[in-house]
Amino acid sequence: MIAAWMLYCTAVAVLLICAAVPLERFVQHRGGGTRRVWFAALTGVIAIPVLGVLVRDGAPAVEVGNEVVPVSATRGLVMEQVQTLASLDAVLASLWMIASVSVLALIAFGLAGTWRRSRAWGGATVDGVEVLVSDDVGPAVIGLLRTRIVLPSWALDLSRGQRAMMLRHEQEHVSAGDPRLVFFAALVAAAFPWNPGVWFMLRRLRLAIEVDCDDRVVRSADMDLRGYAELLLTVGSRRSVPAYGVGFSVGRPFLEERIDRMTLPRAGRSRAHAALLVLGLGGVLGAVWSLPQPVRAAWVSETVQWCDDGNADLTRGLLQAYDWST
Repeated sequence: MIAAWMLYCTAVAVLLICAAVPLERFVQHRGGGTRRVWFAALTGVIAIPVLGVLVRDGAPAVEVGNEVVPVSATRGLVMEQVQTLASLDAVLASLWMIASVSVLALIAFGLAGTWRRSRAWGGATVDGVEVLVSDDVGPAVIGLLRTRIVLPSWALDLSRGQRAMMLRHEQEHVSAGDPRLVFFAALVAAAFPWNPGVWFMLRRLRLAIEVDCDDRVVRSADMDLRGYAELLLTVGSRRSVPAYGVGFSVGRPFLEERIDRMTLPRAGRSRAHAALLVLGLGGVLGAVWSLPQPVRAAWVSETVQWCDDGNADLTRGLLQAYDWST
């Protein structure tokens, strides 16, 4: 039942977002890296359904008369009428495949286009750092296996201090492996292109990557916070051709929020606040794991047990009252 699995995975994503948003704020106030929060949430979108199938998909099923009644291992839940949405499976599978292939094609075209344009960019050493210089791309970091810093030609006219901040920002992206993290998130979006929760996580991850990078740059020695914010505004005012990667120009849609987060004071949270957060996260994750999984009709039909039509009503009543957890 593809429709049921779509709804289940969407519900998992929404609950993970409910856990990730307060955790991100807590980590940010403690000066930690928020991108790990959204990386974990995106990983959970994949891992939780897979683990659920491996651990919990062994529920028995009984065919009562002509009706298959699978019993879920989740607190004795009886999931009846498993064939209700089966007629949509072929259409949904086709749409899913088309959407996934389209997203993968966009990723491939983006990577290929960036690689093709990069062949025309000249190499240079700017303030002791090896970079590529383009006419209209950057500042950004491109590449998955071999990451390179790309600076637009106008960046060479900045003051030495501004160039130092710009280069430090891009070097932080390289050190953290952020292009590969963005690529992983894009693949998750390609696997679940119909899931709005995944696209929300992808957007928050892109913001978290830039915010974490800003934070590491600002906390470095002799860093001028006001000058760094002005540099962000300067980059935001320039028109830049998008490139597949991360960097100053990629974070432009989040410019205002990035500056706001940079100027927020670091406030330590109390132990009581941390304890409440842990309890809340535990409750949300428990709700995620307790979500009733759809039962695969094909699997059920191969393992049904039979009962007489004369005992159908009795068997159905017993199944509905049966608590698998006991």
